Amino acid sequence: MKKFLTIILSVVIIIAGFGTVIVFDRVKASYNHTEVIVASKDIMFKEEITADHLAVLEIPTNTVLENAFTPEQADDIIGSYAANTIPAGQQINPTLLDVFDLIPNEEKGEFIAAIPEDWLFTVPQSLRKSYLADFYVVATDEKRMIESMGSGQQEHFITNDRLPILQNIRISSVKNSSNAEVETVISEDKTESTTGTISNLEIIANQEILDALRSVTESGYTLYVVYTLERDGNEGREVIINQNELPEKQEEENEDESSADDNEEESEE
Repeated sequence: MKKFLTIILSVVIIIAGFGTVIVFDRVKASYNHTEVIVASKDIMFKEEITADHLAVLEIPTNTVLENAFTPEQADDIIGSYAANTIPAGQQINPTLLDVFDLIPNEEKGEFIAAIPEDWLFTVPQSLRKSYLADFYVVATDEKRMIESMGSGQQEHFITNDRLPILQNIRISSVKNSSNAEVETVISEDKTESTTGTISNLEIIANQEILDALRSVTESGYTLYVVYTLERDGNEGREVIINQNELPEKQEEENEDESSADDNEEESEE
């Protein structure tokens, strides 16, 4: 009987030992693994990311990519656009996301275009990267009058009775004279300041947009920029090109002035 109990006790100890090892390995494994968000299926370039595109995977901690998103950060991904094609199983990190749809889609003929400084009449200093903006045109003979107004009066004058030549243009960059991005800085006392004055403006454009800008500026107009939306809700905002008769109107005004000058000369003769 004693021998039988000894055998039973030995078996129990062995089983308990194996159980302890298994539990220890599992606990150890859980400590050395991290849950990350991966692509549940291939996500195409410029495709808007939804919850269906995402899955949670537990992987060894030493294989987690830098800045990889974890499950509690899913909301930071959903609604963004793929900055390039993301294969199924790929860990998602910020470098794969085009949060504000600012990467040009070459298939649609998009590119980043710098707006020459001499094309611009004024740019609001609160404009920032990723904002949407409208571009109005200002005739040469309007400049002096507008310059005499306050900023609020200027914008009211511009937007009150005319359409912008371009609407919903994505701003890809606003830079200062040193070619550094201009940003808003909030200090400890909650006051805001900027990192510089905007002198260079870059937009997401295509050839039609660029041609429209070139057309009006070559016809004697400059551009008054008004931003309309801040960093959110850009998806689905279609660019509108109002190719109205402004360039022709400017030419007609010049012709009228020339005719008036000719009449004056004839009168003098």
